[in-house]
Amino acid sequence: MTTKSKIISKKVKKLIKEGYPPKQAVAISYKYYEKGCLGPRGGLKSKCKRKSKRKSQRKSKRKSQRKSQRKSQRKSKRKSQRKSKRKSQRKSQRKSKRKSQRKSQRKSKRKRKSKKKNIRKYRMKPNENYWIDINNFRDLQNAMIRWLNGNAGYNPWYYDEIVTSDITSDIKKLKEINNLGIVTTDSQSGNCDKNIKERGYLTGFIRKDLLSKISKLIDEDVLILVYKYDTKEYVKYESTKFLNNKKEYIDDDGYVILTTEEYPAGLLDNKEYNRIAKNIGNLNISLNELKDAPVKDDEKIKNYEDFQKILVDRNKEIVKEIEEINKKNGIPPVKEVFTTSTYKEKDFKQEAINNSLYNYKDEDVGLGNIGPKINKVILNETYFINLVNLDMCKKDLLDKVLKYLEK
Repeated sequence: MTTKSKIISKKVKKLIKEGYPPKQAVAISYKYYEKGCLGPRGGLKSKCKRKSKRKSQRKSKRKSQRKSQRKSQRKSKRKSQRKSKRKSQRKSQRKSKRKSQRKSQRKSKRKRKSKKKNIRKYRMKPNENYWIDINNFRDLQNAMIRWLNGNAGYNPWYYDEIVTSDITSDIKKLKEINNLGIVTTDSQSGNCDKNIKERGYLTGFIRKDLLSKISKLIDEDVLILVYKYDTKEYVKYESTKFLNNKKEYIDDDGYVILTTEEYPAGLLDNKEYNRIAKNIGNLNISLNELKDAPVKDDEKIKNYEDFQKILVDRNKEIVKEIEEINKKNGIPPVKEVFTTSTYKEKDFKQEAINNSLYNYKDEDVGLGNIGPKINKVILNETYFINLVNLDMCKKDLLDKVLKYLEK
């Protein structure tokens, strides 16, 4: 018996035991043998065994689960890596930013320090004059320009350092005017708001030779008042507009009206209006005291709000109501003069003398280096001048002055 027939007969016996008919068992055994699926004892090789559907499903399920797990693990790993990378990048960026900021701050600090070392400070010290040695009018111009730059503490006509934030737009123009020959001692732009209106004005010392140029400002509706130190003469340059409407520009006491304030008429006079304004300020103080009163927190807030509503807000409402009533009845607001400038000859002469360098002593303003002789020389070269813009709320006076000085 050959090996082939032995293997086939063993498989046939197995299949008959399993319940297959003999002929069918023989056919199946031959088929398996041809495929090379039978082993030496008639058993099926593992490669030829049919896998059960359930088993393959479980296997495929496990496989897909493992696959999805690996995929999610890789995804989370990449995500954490990106997150950590971004975190480290932001950290390094912040670090470098702080480093550069500190570096720039140190640099700017060193720069300021070195700048401060190079700039000479003109601060008043005991028995020391911070204004430079003034020997002529040009020196006086330079001293005033330095003060306008904020490098001279205060000047004889303004007992404080210049506050450039208030008049930033005018500083450049004032420096140019001083450089061209008018040493300015006081000025006003000509601002206006709801209740207050201003006329622009300028006072100071002008070189004699420039008066002929500046006197032409009457064509620009500017009132010009001049005092000549050498001849003690008072000169006025008045335009037709000024002479025709003098009451509009000069008050009953003979002063030039520079600033006016309007307030509601009829039911309320200015004293009452100011009293209410003052009351609002006083009430605010009382309100602050009420905040600290020994009551419960909820009661404190309630009392404070009620007090504010009844007293402070009511005062504001009164003023508003009066304004509305007057508007309906056609009652114009009352105008009150707030600030003025001298116009009468006697008063203007006194103002010119008060502003002159004669009026100041060493211990008062630090102009000790201007001796009486130098002082006289300067005043003999100059006149005292006051320029007033006739139109309210116009800020073009400095531009007008520059226009005629540069001609």
